Amino acid sequence: MLAKLRDFCLSPATSARILKLRIFALVIENTVKLDNIATAYSRNAGACVTKKFSASLPAGSFTCVLGTNGAGKSTLLRTLAGLQPPLSGHIYMLGRDIALCSRQELARVAGIVLTERQAFSAQMTVEELVSLGRIPYTGFMGKLSVADREIVENALARTGMKNMRTRKISSLSDGEQQKAMIAKTLAQKTPIILLDEPTAFLDFESKLETFRLLRGLAKENGKTVLAATHDLYMAFHAADILWVLQRGTKPVCGSPRELAAAGALDVFFKQPGVDFNRDEMSYSIFLDN
Repeated sequence: MLAKLRDFCLSPATSARILKLRIFALVIENTVKLDNIATAYSRNAGACVTKKFSASLPAGSFTCVLGTNGAGKSTLLRTLAGLQPPLSGHIYMLGRDIALCSRQELARVAGIVLTERQAFSAQMTVEELVSLGRIPYTGFMGKLSVADREIVENALARTGMKNMRTRKISSLSDGEQQKAMIAKTLAQKTPIILLDEPTAFLDFESKLETFRLLRGLAKENGKTVLAATHDLYMAFHAADILWVLQRGTKPVCGSPRELAAAGALDVFFKQPGVDFNRDEMSYSIFLDN
């Protein structure tokens, strides 16, 4: 499985593009920066779920946010996306405090894919949904240009949704709807992509394709990709950086192997009959006593 996740055959042209993106990443050192933020389910919710969190993410990086249920992964994603304010601290994207950005400005910087179903017309097609990703540039009633349509076409192709372009959204499975939402975000053409449980409804093969896609967007296109997930094995082997959340504490950050060696990933394997191999970054489950 590890070979599948790492097997990216890059052409000379792609390698040259990656080099340019890495140089760009050095100029804009961190596309996302968190400065001592605290989050809660809402300002009236009382208890803080994430506190005193400072971190930064460079262009071209794929980061996974891990944590048990209730650790605050979705809350952190919504806060980063500007859907709710932090209790304290500041969030910067491309060097600008997002609290000072308009909704349209944010939509041109960060795209987000949430787990909850979005309210779209039952008669809307996949292609029409993906085309909505161009709204930050055309306006809600704006007409798509030739360039816009090419971007939509590329987003459909990149997510494997071209053959479903004429399907009604209401006819899609949960997993297919999730892919369509990822395609819409790709059409948004933002340097930062935030995803909350992007593989929650997908079968194994589709999960593998999605993680490969997200890693490719970071490595080949220089995007900063941040995904909250429960897929530990995929995250361990695909992500450059992990953010490990435990409710009410300061998150721990580092590469998967760094965190494994420090014992920071042991929190996920406390149940009897679960064995975590830090060297191989894998785990075994024994159901019989």
